[in-house]
Amino acid sequence: MTPGVRGAVFLVALAAAFAPACASPDAETAEGEQDITTDALRSKKELFDQEMLFVRVRGWGGDPDALRDARDALRLGSPELLLYKASARSNEHCPTSGNTLVYKTSAFTLRTSGNLTNGTPKSSYKVTLEDKDDRLFGMKSLNLKSMWNDVSQMREGIAWRLFAQAGVVAPLHTYAKLCVDGKKNGQPFTKYMGLYSLIEQVDKAFAKDAFGKKNDGGNLYKAYWPDDDLGPATLGYRASNGDDGGKQYKKNANVDERTYQLKTNDKRDDDPAHQTYDDLATLIRVINGVTTPGDPAARFASPAYPKAVEEVFNAKQFLRWAALNALMGAWDNYWSTPANYYVYNSGKKDGGDAFMAKPYFTWIPWDYDNTFGIDFHEAGWATASVSDFSKYDGRSSNMKDLPLLAHLFENDAFFGYYLDALEHMNDTLFTVDHVGGLVRALRGRVETAAFLEGNFGDPAHTGRQFTNDEVARHGFEHHELRRGGTFILGVEHFVRIRHDSVARQIARLRRERSLPRGSSGATFPAAREDLPR
Repeated sequence: MTPGVRGAVFLVALAAAFAPACASPDAETAEGEQDITTDALRSKKELFDQEMLFVRVRGWGGDPDALRDARDALRLGSPELLLYKASARSNEHCPTSGNTLVYKTSAFTLRTSGNLTNGTPKSSYKVTLEDKDDRLFGMKSLNLKSMWNDVSQMREGIAWRLFAQAGVVAPLHTYAKLCVDGKKNGQPFTKYMGLYSLIEQVDKAFAKDAFGKKNDGGNLYKAYWPDDDLGPATLGYRASNGDDGGKQYKKNANVDERTYQLKTNDKRDDDPAHQTYDDLATLIRVINGVTTPGDPAARFASPAYPKAVEEVFNAKQFLRWAALNALMGAWDNYWSTPANYYVYNSGKKDGGDAFMAKPYFTWIPWDYDNTFGIDFHEAGWATASVSDFSKYDGRSSNMKDLPLLAHLFENDAFFGYYLDALEHMNDTLFTVDHVGGLVRALRGRVETAAFLEGNFGDPAHTGRQFTNDEVARHGFEHHELRRGGTFILGVEHFVRIRHDSVARQIARLRRERSLPRGSSGATFPAAREDLPR
């Protein structure tokens, strides 16, 4: 992502009442659907376990092709949002049969999302569910990602499954076909928008599922890179005239324009004490060693440093994230940009409102389509260092701007854990056999819907930048893809090169740091840690 680019582009209006089905001349209309919400899905997990969902916007009065380009708020008709269980093998663009309706609302907004991909011919969308009493399993939003840079249509799906297997708190993922019933030249028209990744929103509902209802009221921060605030979200220490409190990390008065954006407890009627950013300031002081006693030159290597960090931060889960992130070559996050991540202060277990005075943060990853060999700068992510993280160009160190990584890596206890986690994942999760198995499983889910995007000629009628031939050759057969300044390794090809490179790097680092295998004493695979009391 490029810094400073704004995310939201347009809004499809919240409707006041249900609208009738759109009568379309297309064979693939909404006619015959049974608009009866069922209780077929009992949980959010069951929703994301579906092999394919079908999202339909019905009764919108505009041209569906204009959605990706609109810049102003649109109030056209009274649209409905309908969500169905669907078959991944359906050959219908907008299937009219074989679906089970699981959710319907007219209280929603729809806008384009993303930074670099915002406004591209096949845009990503965020659906916000406005009725607090009628949300889908408590979710405030649904993220429909177009996978614009991912010719395989599977990279993010693989990443989220690997994070779950590595014991990292992360969003759930599935796939969805998106259709819009609108109008073209004044006539009803149904548009197949294409195959999308459906990503769980990281919000209060997410926090409740991940940390329990007694710890879901904490502060959730999302990291950005706005040019008119603090710049990249490095977690660097800031102090002015002896003040290193929370106000140092919220320069902009508008929370939506900040580097660290508070996503919970952010309304006017919320407790102002929760909006001070003092908890974030505490985390940043600790990870930068400000509170660590002893010689400042040796504070990060001292035994006191990990003790102080683990009092306020789940460092072991962060190090597992860092290990898997490095394996996947996932540069569009703290590693390189740095942005595109969340930190959540849940407080200690059953701590209630004490989370401000006694914070406890957990790292939550976000946005994983630029992984497994996607390279815009010939950065060489397949052979990149696992101990000296690079800038996005891959040719210079970024560690001086990444204090959370740099300082943890200076400590042998933390770095030993990182190496043990990295080696275990490289031996078990990041192999051609394991990742190849995920590819084969996901291919059966995406293949039909992806090919339906390109059956009206070249390029795909949905605006996807890749042809069906490229999807098949690169995505499913793992050939390399070159286009202009973009170079993409096939997923399995990337894994093979990366796996061998990492194995060599681990052996060298163990010799240099005198940290033999198992020196951390940790057991892998690791489960997600409980909150400390």
